[in-house]
Amino acid sequence: MKILIRLDAGKKYGLGHLTRNIYLADKLLFQNITSVFLIKSDDKYFVNNFLIKRGITINVHYLKDKLTDTYDLNKIFKITRSLKINSIIVDHYQVSMKYFKSIKSKNITLINYDVFLKKNLYTDMIINSNIGFEEANYLKKYNKNAIKCIGSKYLIINPELKKTHVKNIIKNKILISFGGGEYPLKIQTLIDKITNNFDYEFIVFSNDTKVKKIDKANTKIYSDNIDYNLLLSEVRFAIVSGGTSSQELAFLNIPMFIYPFNLNHKKTALGLLKNQLAIKVNYYQCIDINYLISFKYNPKIKLDNKGTTRLSKKIKQLLIKDCIIYGRRINLRPMRLSDTDKIVKWRNESSIMKWMKNQNLITKDSHIKWFKNRNKRLDFIIEEKKNKKSIGTVNLIFKSKNRAELGKLIGEKNYLGKGFASESFRLLIDFSFKELNLEKLIVYTKVNNFKNINLNSRLGFKVDESFKNISNDTIQMSISKYE
Repeated sequence: MKILIRLDAGKKYGLGHLTRNIYLADKLLFQNITSVFLIKSDDKYFVNNFLIKRGITINVHYLKDKLTDTYDLNKIFKITRSLKINSIIVDHYQVSMKYFKSIKSKNITLINYDVFLKKNLYTDMIINSNIGFEEANYLKKYNKNAIKCIGSKYLIINPELKKTHVKNIIKNKILISFGGGEYPLKIQTLIDKITNNFDYEFIVFSNDTKVKKIDKANTKIYSDNIDYNLLLSEVRFAIVSGGTSSQELAFLNIPMFIYPFNLNHKKTALGLLKNQLAIKVNYYQCIDINYLISFKYNPKIKLDNKGTTRLSKKIKQLLIKDCIIYGRRINLRPMRLSDTDKIVKWRNESSIMKWMKNQNLITKDSHIKWFKNRNKRLDFIIEEKKNKKSIGTVNLIFKSKNRAELGKLIGEKNYLGKGFASESFRLLIDFSFKELNLEKLIVYTKVNNFKNINLNSRLGFKVDESFKNISNDTIQMSISKYE
């Protein structure tokens, strides 16, 4: 499976969103999900240089800065079509509901980051891993079926960070970190004034051009190849803006003084302040180091570094539910409520019903009720590629962590006997073993359904002789991953 990650990065936007999605992409690989990056940037050479120096290899496409939403969306749709991607993570905040609606109109699974609590009825998963936010903040903002990954449980930070801070503190060493982009003049001047206090040593994390030119005996500027574990283990406290790096400092229990200079920082800083992981200060208080060291640091919560793993698993669950399985002549796409009329028609055909476990007629209402309440299963429509025609269904019912039952139905008579049932089952078997990591698949079939028994046998299923059916009219067949 693949996912597209759309974000902003560069001198103007900074590198925080890119960095956190690189951490996420690494974890998604463990879930057999490959990430493709689409980055809008004011300076792609700056971003490429960052990736090269860090030794990071990703599949990346670029958008020019200051382009319209239409151009942006067309680029998204071009990439998703050409690479057969059916899901996207949107990690930038200059979006409208029209933008999200356009993405959903293409039946693309939509995941987005949001700290602004915008009302959004289009997204399938909302991510806000910032400390202090809770699911309750989003209950009336998003559709009730959206998966909500909210709060510090899903914190995305550097997986290499270790909690060694308390052991190596140097009392006069202070960190300054105001984000990865170019700063306004006010912030450049502030950093210059703070570092004029020669009673202290300063570590500054910054890619800002003017800040990198600061040349003082008590100040070291870092922008690339930073040994975070070494440098952060030594600092007494940090002066920050409240961006993504603040979450990492909170994990390391490093006291923080926050001076948020943009709206995004103000939103993410609230949780840090609420949980006493930081203290809010103004411009002039940042400069007065003696004033800062007078405060006591008493955090209310402890953080782990397992958020990215939790988030990657949630994303895998969502993508499996909404994924499209591509074949040679057919695709298997998720069953939708709009398929109801076709499924009711197929299911009530006498030639099909006689082979079913439940041989009662179904109604439109009963199918809709079943569709909305089903769980522990995946249902796909078999779609013939040439004519875009829906011809039947396949399904997968989870029996345990490693075992599932498969089922199939060809509803269009003109497509019987042409290998579509075989191809659809091969795709589902391959998907089950490779993507879902299942170890055993089973099918049930009537003892006199010889065509189905022969088909299953050709696909590798074997009759389970130990299976006993009360009425003796059904047999169980199975196939194992390692056979």
